[in-house]
Amino acid sequence: MGKVLIIGAGGVATVAAHKVAKNADVFTDIMIASRTQSKCDAIVKAIGNPAIKTAQVDADNVDELVSLFKSFQPDIVMNLALPYQDLTIMEACLKTGVNYLDTANYEPKDEAHFEYSWQWAYKKRFEDAGLTAILGCGFDPGVTSVYTAYAAKHHFDEIQYLDIVDCNAGDHHKAFATNFNPEINIREITQKGLYWEDGKWIETEPLEIHRPLTYPNVGPRESYLLHHEELESLVKNYPTIKRARFWMTFGQEYLTHLRVIQNIGMASIKPINYNGMEIVPLQFLKAVLPNPQDLGENYEGETSIGCRIRGLKDGKEKTYYVYNNCSHRAAYEETGMQGVSYTTGVPAMIGARLFMEGVWKRPGVWNVEEFDPDPFMKLLNEQGLPGTKSLTATLNLKNKLSPFNRNIIMIQTGDQIPEVLGRDQQGEEVRADQLRGRKVILYFYPKDNTSGCTAEACSLRDNYDALRQKGYEIIGCSVDNEASHQKFIAKHELPFRLIADTDHQLVEAFGVWGEKKMYGRTYMGTMRTTVIIDETGKVTQIIGPKQIKTKTHGEQLLQL
Repeated sequence: MGKVLIIGAGGVATVAAHKVAKNADVFTDIMIASRTQSKCDAIVKAIGNPAIKTAQVDADNVDELVSLFKSFQPDIVMNLALPYQDLTIMEACLKTGVNYLDTANYEPKDEAHFEYSWQWAYKKRFEDAGLTAILGCGFDPGVTSVYTAYAAKHHFDEIQYLDIVDCNAGDHHKAFATNFNPEINIREITQKGLYWEDGKWIETEPLEIHRPLTYPNVGPRESYLLHHEELESLVKNYPTIKRARFWMTFGQEYLTHLRVIQNIGMASIKPINYNGMEIVPLQFLKAVLPNPQDLGENYEGETSIGCRIRGLKDGKEKTYYVYNNCSHRAAYEETGMQGVSYTTGVPAMIGARLFMEGVWKRPGVWNVEEFDPDPFMKLLNEQGLPGTKSLTATLNLKNKLSPFNRNIIMIQTGDQIPEVLGRDQQGEEVRADQLRGRKVILYFYPKDNTSGCTAEACSLRDNYDALRQKGYEIIGCSVDNEASHQKFIAKHELPFRLIADTDHQLVEAFGVWGEKKMYGRTYMGTMRTTVIIDETGKVTQIIGPKQIKTKTHGEQLLQL
């Protein structure tokens, strides 16, 4: 159908090239170009398609880009190089009549600062030239923006609150490594945070704001507020948004290494003189850190990235959560790259494909949420990101739902609990309005009468009176049925109610239902979690599996 030129030869470009090659009915001619042609040749060899062309080009040099574009005559350029090069590539596109797509907004080399204004300034020039420029077509930005657009189109009359949540729960077995270009990654993380609230941007110190958030199949992970570019376009295109934030997880070991790197000056982007040579410390650090492209072989675990959205539909408050979990192992087996590269490279190919098909073709400069999200959402499932889930609910869980089309609230610290939590061992509704005025300990456990769950229940039983004196009501929840709960209560003389969550609504609502491993066996089950709820029905604390001591959990809670 058309020619595509991929600029870049890193992990994202490698994934995109694999996926482009698999869509030969759309991409009839393919070229990969970068500063080092041998890297492009290696990608072609890995794909096993000698028809793919390669070239050497300095993407900082407009004249070199123009010469290459005129020679190959692509219909669209996929800019999967560094964000420093966005503007030079866009200039070359305008000079040669070529359409444009990237995955990250422009960032100057000499300043750790990124915003869309530089690229938005090209809008009229692309309109006048009849060319399309698609900005931010990776995962975040990219898929997260499409998720938001899809929610706005199908689930909300008014989006009011948006939280983009990004968790990498993988383990690459390195002391310290970044999942994409180290230079860009460290610049992004170490700059000040930024979020939108009540019509203005609020700046924070780097990593100042953080909280544990619960991710599907992963559980609670400490998540840090960052500035991220898609917020800038989303609040512009959806002006009803009252608050928009971006969260990303980091392990303590990673943060410790990062602090050391900063403290010794290796995160600096200011040139220094070393033996008569001018070097940038961060660029030198990049050269000695593990190459993100080499992490995939031993990478375990998965990513979990999505959007948590609140707003109004038909005059009622509604919560919507849409996410994707991507296995590092599966990504490596298909493309030789880890999951972070995969989740960025696949959407880039999808955006280019939709342009080729005329679906996302419109003169001007556009962020992805300004196009129709439906075909993109469809292709996500078809092109290697299955398991993308659109999960939606009003704040009421009393209706029975099909397990194949489940509506789920992903409840976090600061959220209100649902109106109806479920039914207890007697088949009676456990309602939020019944609990108002008392603090609640809602504890999730895997199964009645197992040793750990019995120990936990008995500890809560033995400390029941003391916890009641401190103002707490105790409610347990597992996926066992009512009859099982009745026997469990009678056997151990438990003085509190147990919710029979047989349809998994509540465990999934709190994100505690996920993949577990035991004795080499993988299965789905409940991750032991305790949720503390205040007198108004708001979640104030989530205690994860690693923090809970089953034999003394009652005593633990008395110390809160």
